[in-house]
Amino acid sequence: MTADARADADRRRITRVIDAIDDILETLEHLHLRDRHEVPTAFTTRLERLTAALPPDLRYELRTGVPIVALMESLYTIQGELMSRRTGGSGDSGPTTIPRWIG
Repeated sequence: MTADARADADRRRITRVIDAIDDILETLEHLHLRDRHEVPTAFTTRLERLTAALPPDLRYELRTGVPIVALMESLYTIQGELMSRRTGGSGDSGPTTIPRWIG
């Protein structure tokens, strides 16, 4: 596989992960608008799958039972890092502002 083909494959993989984060964020926004405050345990599998799809340096323990707003902020931070990488940035914009575990 050529370097260009690898780069294209990496961009497509990152785009799929960004799309998965968007889906989770949309659902969390709807829950929050319905006055829910904590991430329900029904999200466990989705968060585990997302974590497994992330690059190793962005694999945080995304938890249920935490404030929805806290998880959303963490997901936006991860998504920003992925967008930087997708556009050719190093993805290393300095220390991230989220802990290794959420909650």
